[in-house]
Amino acid sequence: MAFAATQMDIVLALIAVAIIVHMSQRPRRPPKPPGPTGYPIIENLLDLPSSHEYRTFSQWGEVYGAPLIIL
Repeated sequence: MAFAATQMDIVLALIAVAIIVHMSQRPRRPPKPPGPTGYPIIENLLDLPSSHEYRTFSQWGEVYGAPLIIL
């Protein structure tokens, strides 16, 4: 009986180790989409244009690969 319990302990320990290894190898956050890097908390607030927004947004689209959206 003690031998069976020892085998079960070993199997459970191996499963626990496998789960821990699997969890540690996964990326914690999905990758961010392409775009200008921001600052903590305010992010890209300082990058927003105050005039001629369409020019800046067009340039960002060319740089970061955003598709052209026609409404």
